[in-house]
Amino acid sequence: MTDGTMHDPKIVSPGLRVLWPLVRRTFERSTSGSAAAAALPSIEAATGTHPNGTVIGRHGKPVTPTRTATDPHVQQAVRRLSERHAPLGRIPDGVSN
Repeated sequence: MTDGTMHDPKIVSPGLRVLWPLVRRTFERSTSGSAAAAALPSIEAATGTHPNGTVIGRHGKPVTPTRTATDPHVQQAVRRLSERHAPLGRIPDGVSN
């Protein structure tokens, strides 16, 4: 998705352009890889037989969630934002939230 934009510092504000080489290198390292590798965690989460709440890491294997992810306040904030911006309607009976 970023081919052609990662080498153009004009995509950031003028004040940040001096930092662009560092930002670009960091971003490229964190997003390098094939589309198949990037999709693996989502596919495993959607099709695997893991219990609800299992966090799937970048290699398609369960990982320990970060402390922030287990913080009830953060969970409530994410839930509120999700309900506001991507409402799904009523949760069916028998489905935990």
